[in-house]
Amino acid sequence: MLAIAGGVGAAPLLPLARSDVVMTFLIGARTEQELLFVDQLDECTDLQIATDDGSMGILGFVPALIDEINLGSYDHIAVCGPEVMMRAVLAKVTEIGIETRTEFSLHRYMKCGVGVCGSCCIDPAGLRVCRDGPVFSGELLHKSEFGHYHRDASGRKISI
Repeated sequence: MLAIAGGVGAAPLLPLARSDVVMTFLIGARTEQELLFVDQLDECTDLQIATDDGSMGILGFVPALIDEINLGSYDHIAVCGPEVMMRAVLAKVTEIGIETRTEFSLHRYMKCGVGVCGSCCIDPAGLRVCRDGPVFSGELLHKSEFGHYHRDASGRKISI
């Protein structure tokens, strides 16, 4: 399994890494100081790091690390982090036709938390992050607003 995390997205993926199912872990943050769980992840995975300012690992964003590995060699890919970063990952896995092997953990604004208000809705399928997720396959997200829009407290679409 491959795990890809941006910023605080490392927190939900840490238990996977600790359970010895993650072979490679790609992680990124703005700076070295904002990287989470680096020592712990380095002990149990092949850890690769990117920082926006180059203070640790490569200079750049997490999706740049993907170019250095063979995505096709992983049977499962778990992704969590900022939606813009996850959208870039989705584009890369879709390009080589392995979006069915991916799972993305989404964070959306939720008013009710039970699927009534629609503030966390992902169009066009009408899936709700609070009720149907928060983890979705790349195949479902590929044809959605994922990475293009999010919704504010009133449910209006806001461009990312």
